[in-house]
Amino acid sequence: MRCPRKTAPRHDAARGAMDAAAEAREAAKDPHKRKVYTQTKPRERWTDEEHARFVEALRLYGRGWRNIEAHVGTKTAVQIRSHAQKFFSKVAQGKVEDPGELIDVPPPRPKRKSRSAVNMAEATAGHVTTPN
Repeated sequence: MRCPRKTAPRHDAARGAMDAAAEAREAAKDPHKRKVYTQTKPRERWTDEEHARFVEALRLYGRGWRNIEAHVGTKTAVQIRSHAQKFFSKVAQGKVEDPGELIDVPPPRPKRKSRSAVNMAEATAGHVTTPN
């Protein structure tokens, strides 16, 4: 009679989903615990052609990430914002290699007011005090 052979546990998608669900339950218990980073796809470098289209779109659309996404065609808006952040810091430090890439960095859009500030402004806008 043969003994069953012991093997190392296999990783499969169903088990991974169960682990993710367990991690989500644990995170719900402790709101300060960070989510485990899982890399879904390997990182891809920007090609010279993609970067050239990015710089061209940046000149045309400023910080219009969706327009730049459509212009570049191969990267998402999130990838483009990340690339732009790194590119803007290189421009600010003067580390841009190609003189054709020297551009005026478009200003960030204005910050939104918090709800409490908006509610306070609305409350005081209609209220006018008159001296007695």
